[in-house]
Amino acid sequence: MTPVATVIGSNSHLEYIARLKNKDLNEAGQTPGFGDFVEIVSGETTAVGVVFDTRIFNPEISGTGQRIGAQPAFGLAPGETGGEKGHLLGILVVGFRQNESEPYEQQPPRFVLPHGSLVRLMPDADFREFHAGEGGVRITYTSRVLKHAGMLGQPLMRSIIGRLTESFGEDPAPALALIGRSIAWRDSGI
Repeated sequence: MTPVATVIGSNSHLEYIARLKNKDLNEAGQTPGFGDFVEIVSGETTAVGVVFDTRIFNPEISGTGQRIGAQPAFGLAPGETGGEKGHLLGILVVGFRQNESEPYEQQPPRFVLPHGSLVRLMPDADFREFHAGEGGVRITYTSRVLKHAGMLGQPLMRSIIGRLTESFGEDPAPALALIGRSIAWRDSGI
């Protein structure tokens, strides 16, 4: 698959920032958005991430000034974004695989993704493989998503559950619905 973005920074071992390659958003659906799964390639290793935030970056208004207290996008300095207007993706890494012959793991990777790593949309077949478990769907990263995605955690998990339901059909739908209700209840503050 064609790379759609490049890693330009990180906020933690799990949260990476990528800059879209094209200044214009691709109308053919090749631009990842909220809840889309991506692969970040580093040598033979592939990290699996989900887009949890997007930002429009404009260096003309991103700096701090005396009267305007605007913060740089994702905490990056204007020089780190190339000094041009563009779109940034916040990517939460939820798993990885060491190489093509190894199975996916749904845990934090043991490696750091280097600056300049290429980001591509995750093909549907790989999305299914990443989430396939014994007897159904596997989503062991839920608590990490809820914690690291902050206020966007609950809508992000709803989006992921919706895509899993579409991808896997009716078999896991009751279990996925139960997880969705559990997340909503936990977030309700009751």
